[in-house]
Amino acid sequence: EIKKAFKSSFFEEIAFKTLELYTQGQNQSVRNFYNEVLKLCKQVDASMSESTKLKNLLNKVKPTIQLEVRKKRPKSIAEFLEYATEV
Repeated sequence: EIKKAFKSSFFEEIAFKTLELYTQGQNQSVRNFYNEVLKLCKQVDASMSESTKLKNLLNKVKPTIQLEVRKKRPKSIAEFLEYATEV
């Protein structure tokens, strides 16, 4: 209740902008990247569809990983994690 009362009215907008600008760090692990993107997706929209989450993951992962994962055409965020971890 306290969090709700004092949460910025711009919280979702800030989360959206953060997600929009977010990319995988040079030395960031795939699992850490995956968890961070999903956390931001939840902050932006708690009911965000899996396909939208998958698009965010695919667009923000390192380009070298992105190419290989896109070739395998993941259908879910779980498949994305599996393929990206393999790469």
